[in-house]
Amino acid sequence: AARIGWSDEKFITTTLRRMADEVDLGRPLHSLVIAGQLHPLEIDYLKIHTIESSFDQLALEHNQSLSH
Repeated sequence: AARIGWSDEKFITTTLRRMADEVDLGRPLHSLVIAGQLHPLEIDYLKIHTIESSFDQLALEHNQSLSH
């Protein structure tokens, strides 16, 4: 997320690799959120902001990795 509350705010859901390689968030201030286990409603909300075509699979793998 970048510049939350400003007219040019951005909120993007993606992988760390893609964020580092491809995403330009513009000027600071930036925030990085690393999620724990996600509730289905949280997944639905994050899906609105994703740039990943495989988001459903990524979310499933994320939750499975945390449930062990």
